[in-house]
Amino acid sequence: MSEKNKLSGKTIPKKELVRELTRENPNYTFNEAYDLINSFLERIAEHCYQGDNVSLRNFGTFSPLFTRKKTSMMYLNNRKTPINRNQDFFTIHFKFSKTARRQFTYQISTKKDTTKKKHGRKLKKDK
Repeated sequence: MSEKNKLSGKTIPKKELVRELTRENPNYTFNEAYDLINSFLERIAEHCYQGDNVSLRNFGTFSPLFTRKKTSMMYLNNRKTPINRNQDFFTIHFKFSKTARRQFTYQISTKKDTTKKKHGRKLKKDK
């Protein structure tokens, strides 16, 4: 991953990930890597849609999340208005594994400024 993308909050498109993979693995062409990633993501979605959990060891678990039809209330122009969802919704939920969470938390915490702060201000070092 390039240095400018770390902790910047940017959205990295799939094409950029594929470019990075092909730079690291010159055996694969851009199209082969792109097809491989698409196939991998499609398999995860298919298994979740069938109700299965997909667990990637030391990374996390993808699981299906179904939301049923319901009526919810929303305030429009200071009036309580019913909003009907006339469809069931399907989404995929992702949960990091403990190992991955610890690894990413460690990487993020080592990037932070280590200067002690008091009330949101940096303390001046004593001479």
